[in-house]
Amino acid sequence: MKTSFSPIKWCVYVGMFLTGITIIGFESMIPQIMDYMSIEYIGIGNMSLSMSGAYLLTVLWAGARIDSRGGAVRLSGWTMALLAIVCLLFLSIRSYAVNLVLCAVMGGLNGINGATLNALAFDAGGREAGKTLGNLHFFFAAGAIAAPPFADITTRLGASPKTPFLILSIPFAILSILFFSCSEIKGGSKSSESLSWRRILKTRSLILLGCAIGIYVGVEVSMAIWTTKFCQTFHSMSSGQSALCLSLLWTGLSAGRLICSGISSRFSERKILALLSTGSLLSIMTTIQMPQSFPFWSLALGFFMTGFFFSGHFPLIMIEGEKITPSNKGKVIGMFSAAAGVGACILPWGVSAIAQKGNLQTGLMLPAAFMVILSAGFIYWNVYGENK
Repeated sequence: MKTSFSPIKWCVYVGMFLTGITIIGFESMIPQIMDYMSIEYIGIGNMSLSMSGAYLLTVLWAGARIDSRGGAVRLSGWTMALLAIVCLLFLSIRSYAVNLVLCAVMGGLNGINGATLNALAFDAGGREAGKTLGNLHFFFAAGAIAAPPFADITTRLGASPKTPFLILSIPFAILSILFFSCSEIKGGSKSSESLSWRRILKTRSLILLGCAIGIYVGVEVSMAIWTTKFCQTFHSMSSGQSALCLSLLWTGLSAGRLICSGISSRFSERKILALLSTGSLLSIMTTIQMPQSFPFWSLALGFFMTGFFFSGHFPLIMIEGEKITPSNKGKVIGMFSAAAGVGACILPWGVSAIAQKGNLQTGLMLPAAFMVILSAGFIYWNVYGENK
């Protein structure tokens, strides 16, 4: 990935890398957190819900603030500093109520990151904004790949699921200082042609793309958050093997994003999205219905292919939305990230609710059902959509 050195650009990349480790690290440690906190499926579902709900609120606020006032670099600095503090505190007390609140605070800070880091990448990229955004989400996926083994190893060494978060507080604190040492991007973030939220929400193409990104993120988070528990419950895997399956899901996603970046100039977004969504549906169904008698590598391959087909959804939809109204990218990022937050709230909690009544395999049919809707929508768009 060739790119010239730019302090702010690399601060943004590292910030997204750490965000990936934090979010997916939490997901990969769900079995350990459930044991550590003595909670059941619905308890962890509520923690995920609090994270996503707070994310939804703050990403809307941050997107609007960036468009109206700018200051994305300084806002990122404060966000990283607060994340360092939250990581120090998370799971330090075995109180479900306290950690539920900390989950909400962590989700809210990640929501601010979702708006500021995407906006800064768009501004720092200039004429190559699409490539910079693609690189940004590659770094999230890279963090997601590193998260399961990082969480597994550090949890074993520290004999507690709070250890990974204690370690993460250090790079977040350092990154906060680096952001404060950077200057704001000239001509970036703040817009003199800012549209009202009412006009943004009346743009049908943005609404449809927002619904699509909400469904996709809900499906992605549902699969990622329950991968380790599914592997351990239905396939009797060790924590190391289940962590490897989650890493392979994110490895497939990273590989797919690099490939999508290379072919996006040769094929239309609607063709790529139709292919990816259909492939996602097939790979999800194959993976969650795979018989227990199948060898480990077959399930691992299933998770890799699921991640591969997930790959291009988020960056392609995000770039399409920003192209519609580039002078309001903060609100568009906020709107899409909020839609993603809604999806991340509803679907994983729905999986936990179904699993509580039945079993996790049945619960994971919910994201598969929503992927049917997404696949049908993108196929319809590819065949009958207008060339706008």
